[in-house]
Amino acid sequence: MGAPVLETINLTKYYNQNRGIENINLKFFKNNVHALIGENGAGKSTLIKILTGLILPNDGKILWNGKEIGLQRPQDALKKGIAAVQQELTLVDTMSIAQNIYLGHAPKGKLGMINSRKMEEQAAELLDELDLKLPLRKLVGELELADKQLVEIAKVLSYNPELIILDEATSTIGSKEVDRLYEVVQKLKNRGKSIVFVSHRMVELFKFCDSCTIFKDGLQVKDAKMSELDTDQIISAMAGCSVECSFPSKYESLENDVKRKLGKEILEVKDLSTEGGLEQISLYAKSGEILGLGGLQGHGQVELLQTLFGIGKITGGHISISGKKVRIRNPIDAMDAGIKLVPLDRKTQGLFVELSVGENIIPCALDIISKAGVISKEKQENTISDLVGKLSIRVASAVQTVKYLSGGNQQKIALGKWLLKPSKVLLLIEPTRGIDVRTKTEIYNLLRELANSGYAIIVSSNEILELIGLCDRVLVLFERKISCELSGEELTEDNILNASFGRKVI
Repeated sequence: MGAPVLETINLTKYYNQNRGIENINLKFFKNNVHALIGENGAGKSTLIKILTGLILPNDGKILWNGKEIGLQRPQDALKKGIAAVQQELTLVDTMSIAQNIYLGHAPKGKLGMINSRKMEEQAAELLDELDLKLPLRKLVGELELADKQLVEIAKVLSYNPELIILDEATSTIGSKEVDRLYEVVQKLKNRGKSIVFVSHRMVELFKFCDSCTIFKDGLQVKDAKMSELDTDQIISAMAGCSVECSFPSKYESLENDVKRKLGKEILEVKDLSTEGGLEQISLYAKSGEILGLGGLQGHGQVELLQTLFGIGKITGGHISISGKKVRIRNPIDAMDAGIKLVPLDRKTQGLFVELSVGENIIPCALDIISKAGVISKEKQENTISDLVGKLSIRVASAVQTVKYLSGGNQQKIALGKWLLKPSKVLLLIEPTRGIDVRTKTEIYNLLRELANSGYAIIVSSNEILELIGLCDRVLVLFERKISCELSGEELTEDNILNASFGRKVI
């Protein structure tokens, strides 16, 4: 492999008394894709922030092509040739695609003015490399989340870095875009680039990566070639559990006395059509049941759940809750009807990330903790403490800022705040996106507990194994219509894939 492009020696970072990473010794080589694997909070993000100049280590060294360097700020990393696609997008919605790609380093003419023509030509080349067909002058704010993610990748490639960090770069894109990205990564690797790849999807780790480092609790617990490992070994190293522990028992396996209390039809959707293009959608969801929505990205699953929550205009059909028709024009109508939504992008749609844990929870509990408009401090503290304990949310305190929590703990807050007051229907869009294996298991168990307590739950997911393992029934959408319903022995990967492409299910 030759000498490493980048090497860390005993790299250590503590946040007050909490260990971020400790004594990390890594080597990243040219022509190689190296995976960083671990639960949320295991230390991957801390390492990446140090390598990209966002934070400083407490101890240790970073060597770049054999020479020690200091990365005091992000610009230092970029100048050396280190660039990252971070979990949080850095795009500006009010600027065009081309302007975003070259923000801060646009090509300039003789008089020092930005050469827009050259900038757009270079941006077009980058988009071609990603096989992304988008108008360069289109505002980023008008793009879907998956396209924004690919533009973010193009932005990183515009620096022509030697070491490229892809931190959950596939978490918001569909299988087609993942395949595109794989081709790009292979091209970059063959050009001598060093790639660092972070993903919680095992299939992608084995597909993309040549080698890996597994983290646990801020420590480096295993280094290996991917060819030497299997999924069970990885999960055992990072989380101390096996694959089989991921999914709880389904509705059909419950005791009969429990099932008798459940099974009532809570939600009925009849011939629903929307301004966005959904056509003649009919479905039902029962208490005690987890209903899945599958299909290729962009075929209406997300829009359907958003419409049920009052986001999007209904042009036909009706919605009933417990046998009574309800009119849902906005999220307030939906919440009044007992419908709650955990959205796709928790950071921008589900949480106030600049506020504390408590400040995110309390607005949903005002009826519980206040009397005559006066908030009881004791009730407030107890409510926050109870929810944090019930959901095993790992926080230093209730005043900790949400943006500093791991993705899994953020998702628990986005979900948990809706549980403070009784509801009937819980909608979730990609509930485990960007979340580690152990936290996924905790969320799966929580959703099953909620279903067993009487909720009707609908989950939209791009992960087929999640739909199969978690859901009692799955509706597959194709071209914004329900292609088929699957349950029991019919609920297989082949059937979901066939229905996703509009093919007949045998």
